[in-house]
Amino acid sequence: MKMISFSYGCLADKIEDQAISQGFTLGKDAKKYERCREALITLKFGIDVPESIYERLIRRLHDRVVKHLNPISQKVVKQRRKKRQYDER
Repeated sequence: MKMISFSYGCLADKIEDQAISQGFTLGKDAKKYERCREALITLKFGIDVPESIYERLIRRLHDRVVKHLNPISQKVVKQRRKKRQYDER
């Protein structure tokens, strides 16, 4: 089984970009989970929810993200990495 890790903080890359770099995609669900991540960041810094609640919500988001991952071919991964490197220049 492949080890998968995601960062959900405010400085982290988009969830879909992180998934692609690991050989997966969220497909049509990518925008939904990205909006959830942004909402959690707003909760943490805007409303100042307790850390225990924030961690529980992050865990839920992570479980759902991992559940909806779909593998993609290595050829697609390489193409998207090249495009991303080109876009960063």
